[in-house]
Amino acid sequence: MGYVHALAHALGGAYGLPHGRLCAVLLAPVLRAYGKKAAKKLAQLAVFCDLCGEETPKQEAAETFIAKTEELCRTLGVPEKIQIEEKDIPALARRAAKEATPLYPVPEILGETELAHILREIRL
Repeated sequence: MGYVHALAHALGGAYGLPHGRLCAVLLAPVLRAYGKKAAKKLAQLAVFCDLCGEETPKQEAAETFIAKTEELCRTLGVPEKIQIEEKDIPALARRAAKEATPLYPVPEILGETELAHILREIRL
């Protein structure tokens, strides 16, 4: 969750948007950015939530968990994209990187380039 919060703090501060909503928008893209480094824990969550069995390959179970998260967000009316000005993305990514690294425990350290990619992924 580290980069979810860090990006949400940066976006919320810049655009005055609610932190919880931003966290919901960012959750799946950040989990995907963590890739294989988060697969084991996400697979455990998928099994715990009865989304798949323990025999399901870890990466497949992790993707199932992320997909279910996206489905829940759609059901709750959480937007997949938000209005972000392209010119703001480098500064937002820089702020998020400084906040999260090394203070937040994360499965994968993401740099400004990866964080900017996530912001562009959710940009309207």
